[in-house]
Amino acid sequence: MASISLRGIEKRYGDVRVVKRLDLDIADGEFVVLVGPSGCGKSTTLRMIAGLETISAGDLLIDGLRANDVAPGDRDLAMVFQSYALYPHMSVRENIAFGLTVRKVDKAEIARRVDDAAHMLGLAQFLDRKPKQLSGGQRQRVAMARAVVRRPKAFLFDEPLSNLDAKLRMEVRAEIASLRRRFGTTTVYVTHDQVEAMTLADRVVVLSDGIAQQIGAPLEVFRHPANRFVATFLGTPTMNVVPTSALRLAGVPGAAIEVGVRPHDVIAAVGQRRDDQLADVGSLVVEHIERLGQESFVFGMLGGQRFGAVVDADDADSVAHGTTVTLFARVNRLTFFGADGVRIAS
Repeated sequence: MASISLRGIEKRYGDVRVVKRLDLDIADGEFVVLVGPSGCGKSTTLRMIAGLETISAGDLLIDGLRANDVAPGDRDLAMVFQSYALYPHMSVRENIAFGLTVRKVDKAEIARRVDDAAHMLGLAQFLDRKPKQLSGGQRQRVAMARAVVRRPKAFLFDEPLSNLDAKLRMEVRAEIASLRRRFGTTTVYVTHDQVEAMTLADRVVVLSDGIAQQIGAPLEVFRHPANRFVATFLGTPTMNVVPTSALRLAGVPGAAIEVGVRPHDVIAAVGQRRDDQLADVGSLVVEHIERLGQESFVFGMLGGQRFGAVVDADDADSVAHGTTVTLFARVNRLTFFGADGVRIAS
């Protein structure tokens, strides 16, 4: 296992700065997820750690030693790609063993490690098949097994689940979590999927435009976003952010110009409610309904912005397009933003 430190890391392509002075210390055994929209610099950062991209400025330290100029193969890091990157002419067994074979590991040790990884990831019955005979989920497991058998200092995952359907994403996500528990290997994981970030990470790094907007534990970042971008990027449905004048509110900080509240923290009801933890903050004309089984959400316009709320269970069958609902918010879950989009103390 290894610690990984990024000290003022930058990546430039000509005059374009893709990653801008990123500082990050990843502890030995920590699972850190880089999350953000397409083009934010997360995969480029991972590739700089792996040695697949040169570092334009700053220093990369692995176990405290500068690694900027260390060849990728000498960094002892195992990378799992979105595209699986399997050799089509090789069997599953040969694909898993490849990294050990080129390092001339003892054949008996290779066989033992391959069998162990195959059983761990449910691949034992597929070892003699070629990649084209496997499903997408099985191919990704082979890619993971190939990384596991190397016993590297750290795992690097580059959006490994993005080619899988929802059910397979959940299954493979659970397997990645299981691998982490078993080996405790330092892991840097890139995704645009906030569910992966929230469920896998010890810490998340939320990136936008090559800049780390916030670094912290998943729930801390979710509940206390540093700015408007983080607030609206994490969470499904996305956080409501409207002018403070759009809601009936008391005790608004003087510098606040916008208020954010997550749809799960706002209840839409046809009538009144009695609940000391909820405050009547306004009303909404329903323009859209999303019924998701156990819960339903309604959406409409408030203060010129789209606003969502979870429907009161007693009103789930009566709410329809055009219905006017009263909004009851958990006031202790409100987040206020200043003119610069930065969260301010409430």
